[in-house]
Amino acid sequence: MANNRFFITVCSTATLIYSHNGMTTFDFPNRFIPTEAAIKARAHFNHRMILADGFLTGAHECIITEQHNVCVFMLHQVVEQTCIALIRVHLAYRSDIHNLHRLLRLCCCFSDAPIKMFLSGSPDDERLFEILLKSYSAARYKDTFNVSEDDSWLLYNKVTEFVALAKVMCEENIAQLAQQAMRYNEFVNPASVSN
Repeated sequence: MANNRFFITVCSTATLIYSHNGMTTFDFPNRFIPTEAAIKARAHFNHRMILADGFLTGAHECIITEQHNVCVFMLHQVVEQTCIALIRVHLAYRSDIHNLHRLLRLCCCFSDAPIKMFLSGSPDDERLFEILLKSYSAARYKDTFNVSEDDSWLLYNKVTEFVALAKVMCEENIAQLAQQAMRYNEFVNPASVSN
C-alpha cells in the first residue's frame, strides 16, 4: 500500500461501513504523495489503449471480411480494455473484471458518461449492449450466436465513440494529476520554484 493512490484515498476519506472486530474508529495517518501519479496513470493508459486500438482495428477488419461474430467479440475486448484504462487512470484501481456492465458501473464512481454511451435508455441501445455482453462467450462457444452486419456497424461506431470519449477523459485526468504533482513539489520545495 506504499503510496497507492486508490488505497490511501479510500482509507483516508471513505466512511467505514463494516468492521469484523467491532472497531469503529480508523486512524489512517498516511497521506498520498502525488509526484508519480501522472506518470503511472500515463503508463497504464498507454498500455491499455494500445490494446484497445489494436482490437478496434481488428474489429474493423472483421466487418470488412464479414466475420461479424468475431467483430463483436473484438469490440467487447475494446470496451473492456478501455474501461480498465478509465478505472486505472481515474481511481488508480487495478480491475480484473471482464463483465462490461460491472466495469461500466465502476466507471460511474467518477463519471456517468461511459455507461450512458451504451445504456442511454433507448431499447435499441439495450439490445445492442446485450449483443456486446453475450459476445464474450457466445462468439466462441455458441453455434447459434449470429450478429448482423448492421449490428456490427452500429456497435463498431458506438465503441469508436466510446474510445474517443475515454481518451479525452483520461487525458484530462492525467493533466490534473500532473498539476497536483507540480503543486505538491512547489509546496514541498518552494526554493526550487523561485530559482
